[in-house]
Amino acid sequence: MENPDSELEITTEFVPAFVLTGGASLPSEEEFTRTTWVAVTEGGLNARIVVPESRKIRDLLGAGPLSVHEVTARVKVPLGVGRVLLAQLRDSGVITSRPAIPRAQKPDRALLNDVLNGLKAKLGA
Repeated sequence: MENPDSELEITTEFVPAFVLTGGASLPSEEEFTRTTWVAVTEGGLNARIVVPESRKIRDLLGAGPLSVHEVTARVKVPLGVGRVLLAQLRDSGVITSRPAIPRAQKPDRALLNDVLNGLKAKLGA
């Protein structure tokens, strides 16, 4: 009788998320939102990185800063996994992060009218 395990072959590249992250937990929602900007540090370009996905992130950010959402999409990892990997890279000094620039608030219409009226009075228009 033939051994049933002899024909067993791994046919996918699926790696469970907890293997990629080393079992680390998610950082807080405020730390790495989808729009948080991340960039590699000068010293981070030469850092020794073991996890292939983290190395891909570092290499990707070598071309310039990106949002967390862009990084996870390009490296093809789930958002949660990407957030953990980014937190690990930040904690080891490979990358820096900063919150996204908030949307501008609508200007006060009354203030704009006052400015317009003042300019009209000053310039005689």
